[in-house]
Amino acid sequence: MLGVLVVFAPFGRSNQIGGENECGPRAVAALVEELKDGPRHYQETLQRVSSNLKWYDRVADFIPIFGRSTFTWGIRRALEMEGLQGHVEMSPRELVPGQMPFIALVLEPGPQSHYLAVLEVTEDRIKTNDRYMTHEEFRSKWRWTWYWGFHIDLPEDEDTAAEDAITPR
Repeated sequence: MLGVLVVFAPFGRSNQIGGENECGPRAVAALVEELKDGPRHYQETLQRVSSNLKWYDRVADFIPIFGRSTFTWGIRRALEMEGLQGHVEMSPRELVPGQMPFIALVLEPGPQSHYLAVLEVTEDRIKTNDRYMTHEEFRSKWRWTWYWGFHIDLPEDEDTAAEDAITPR
């Protein structure tokens, strides 16, 4: 049954780092802060993102285990409300140094789906809003959600080098 939910309406429901199924808003806030120029105000951004989510962006609070989980369309809407446009892809990508940060849906032990902001990719590891991981560890978690990712679209007048760095394999 959970597999069916992930295929048709994937959502993050992890209780890691902060609990209460807030991994969606945490990933959005981390990505917004990473892409923003100027001073960082993560807690303010997190509060704004979380409070801007509508009832239809999340599973109802009273539902056991899944309550407050963020649906994928909630992630998209939250990013758009922060002025970031993008698109969802479900396909494996090369993870290369210097690529544009994005949000990934991964499968953590439990099993539970969990949103991560992929903030930096180096030759040997990946920095997420939760922790550093090896490429192998990240891919092993990401493949279970069919490589679901929300990728930011750069404005046409911006340098497209970062966009070119995330071409599908």
